[in-house]
Amino acid sequence: MPVVKGCVGDRNVNVLRDTGCGGAVIRKDLVKEEQMTGTIQRCVLADGSVVEAAVAEVDVDTPYYSGAIVAWCFDNPSYDLILGNIDGVRRADDPDTSWI
Repeated sequence: MPVVKGCVGDRNVNVLRDTGCGGAVIRKDLVKEEQMTGTIQRCVLADGSVVEAAVAEVDVDTPYYSGAIVAWCFDNPSYDLILGNIDGVRRADDPDTSWI
């Protein structure tokens, strides 16, 4: 799975484009309090376990997607930002090569 550099706000992050994921995951300490929606959602992980995660709306800028996303907040995800199959995301084999 491809890993690239991207930005969450003014912070540089490692971004995984995960074609097996149905949403987006962000490391919780990258999210500001005012970005939290107040919603909790249940997420089914790859191993079949179910966890509850707070939801935030954040702006991201990556070679796979730029703009606002709704993401599940995890304390220690494998990557800072995981972009699954959300509306508008680029294919894993087609990052924006002009992204800086």
